[in-house]
Amino acid sequence: MMTSATIVNTKGGLIKDETGGTADFFAVGSGQVDPSKADAPGLVYDMGTGDYVVYLCSALGYTEAQVRAIAGRPVDCSGYAKVTELDLNYPSFTVNMRQGGVVETMRTVTNVGEAMSSYGLVVATPFGVKVTVEPRKLEFSSVGETKSFKVRFPIANASNWRFSGGFLQWASEKGVTVRSPIAVALYP
Repeated sequence: MMTSATIVNTKGGLIKDETGGTADFFAVGSGQVDPSKADAPGLVYDMGTGDYVVYLCSALGYTEAQVRAIAGRPVDCSGYAKVTELDLNYPSFTVNMRQGGVVETMRTVTNVGEAMSSYGLVVATPFGVKVTVEPRKLEFSSVGETKSFKVRFPIANASNWRFSGGFLQWASEKGVTVRSPIAVALYP
């Protein structure tokens, strides 16, 4: 639902916030759910329960009892390497940066659309960073096929900003769009 949401309202205008003004990136988030597009998303970012268990244990520091209550099964948190939100195969990007830094992550998408399809890249770059993606085109020959891509976020301009937003979007030749929000925070 996240990747097929729209960032405009039902009349094609900008989404409003709780005050009636134009919503900023953080108020819009993934956007307004579009049930017809959510039914045929084209590409999905798969994650399993195990991925969340690792994240809860290693990144958020949940106890085994807390994770067991969420997962519904016994969990041993002792053997997991430290992961961050960027390590999850999640359809959005939350990037915490230090001045002069570069953040890098990988994502994998699964084709749930047409067998023979290709997706080109569109990026709305958040202010203050560059966004580079490799590869810039994803080509699929079968349903269920997966492709991975690397995303780099080097700081481009750290002058007077703290928070910024944009998106990364894969667009197929058939008009299917798969949009992932990008939220960037700069810390001194």
